Amino acid sequence: MRRVLLALCLAPFALHAQATRRIAGFGLAYTAPSGWTLAGADGRVEAWSRAGSEGALIVYGGTYSTAQFAIADGGALLQGAQFRDAPTVLEPLAQRRIGGVDLWTSAMRVHTPSGEVVILRMLARPAGNETMLGVVTMAAPTADSAFRAAAQQLLGTLQSGTPVDDRAALTALAGAWRWQESNMSANGGYVNEEGWDLASDGTFAHWTTSTVSLPGAAVEPTRTRQTGRWSVMGGALVVRAADGVTTLSLRHQGREANIAGRRFLRR
Repeated sequence: MRRVLLALCLAPFALHAQATRRIAGFGLAYTAPSGWTLAGADGRVEAWSRAGSEGALIVYGGTYSTAQFAIADGGALLQGAQFRDAPTVLEPLAQRRIGGVDLWTSAMRVHTPSGEVVILRMLARPAGNETMLGVVTMAAPTADSAFRAAAQQLLGTLQSGTPVDDRAALTALAGAWRWQESNMSANGGYVNEEGWDLASDGTFAHWTTSTVSLPGAAVEPTRTRQTGRWSVMGGALVVRAADGVTTLSLRHQGREANIAGRRFLRR
């Protein structure tokens, strides 16, 4: 499971004193349990480990209108991890009162490519102002109870403040961003496109188009479109649309922007 930490591309740390950790932009703060060491950090995402235990405890913050969005964001953080087959649900997503604190929790069992069994847990605690602090744990079955207890204890230390927009990042990111993939042959082909149009006034349009070409056949393209408002907080993209508010991972440099794990180019 150390490979999972590497796959998340977190910058290494060596921290042993348990000081309050703050997630910039979202007004969130927490304290990790004693005995846990900060293994890596990348903006609003921080990973913790414990000596003698294989696994990871990943903390993240974001803005979400529903717990489902918060938990889905936690799952998106694992896109670099490899699992052998579909997960087995051990605990469906639900709100549970644990230690006097209302948490949203879920759990599943997965297998690594080498056949190891891993218990994967996702927890989230609302902090007000639409922000939530989330934790993902990955551990062997024998260590699962310790990782779960650590996650619950950590969420019990949550401190909340006021989220703050990053106006400089908003100005730098404003523009039209495009992604495309295609494949053509004598037997047909396809073109998939996705775009983010991020206006400087804080409005956005997100769209996808999928076009399939078959010899002698007319196939209507498949299209989706979503509009709303956008902002940047803590190095992440926060989008507000008709179906709610969620936070997407973001990396931006020059004419490239990685949004929710996909590489876009400025048009």
